[in-house]
Amino acid sequence: MLTGQEEGILRRDGPSVFLTNLDASAYLLYKGIAISKASKVTRFKYEFVFYDPEGLTEQLVMDFVNSESQGFADAVRRLKNVIHKFYGRDDKPANNRGNGSYHKAGNGRCVD
Repeated sequence: MLTGQEEGILRRDGPSVFLTNLDASAYLLYKGIAISKASKVTRFKYEFVFYDPEGLTEQLVMDFVNSESQGFADAVRRLKNVIHKFYGRDDKPANNRGNGSYHKAGNGRCVD
């Protein structure tokens, strides 16, 4: 669970706030905090920089953690895991997992 600076997902440098949590970053954007930069950190990790001279982001991140929005973000993450289970992370069917369909026809082939 997202808990702020202790997990290293949020850091401030003057009016710039750096986040690596996609869900919290989307919430800040939704709440009107201006994004000034996005960059790739590793293969599956990105950093988002927000311009926040008023110092609102820390409280907004905590609001996000304590809101129903966190539950929604968790549900989206679970759906992504289902997709990755059947297709892998590169949108191609994963080895030995068929074409991603959950149902099989009577002849043993996967159907959409």
